[in-house]
Amino acid sequence: LRSGEPPAENEIHNRWVQTINERLEIDISLTNEMKFGKQYSLKPAVVLETWRGTLENEGNMPRNWLRQPEVLVGI
Repeated sequence: LRSGEPPAENEIHNRWVQTINERLEIDISLTNEMKFGKQYSLKPAVVLETWRGTLENEGNMPRNWLRQPEVLVGI
């Protein structure tokens, strides 16, 4: 941030999108049963439902987009 000035609107927007995309990446990663085990991994259906309606180009994505690279939140 610039010293003494509030952040510009686009800076706020970009930081928000980055933060939300990082959270999406965490959720996707947590569905990996090989890494976290069946007991501790998230169910893919829970992640798919949680993020439904928030992704860019969601209508053009496969039903199970969890293994697709570069899925982004559309804000």
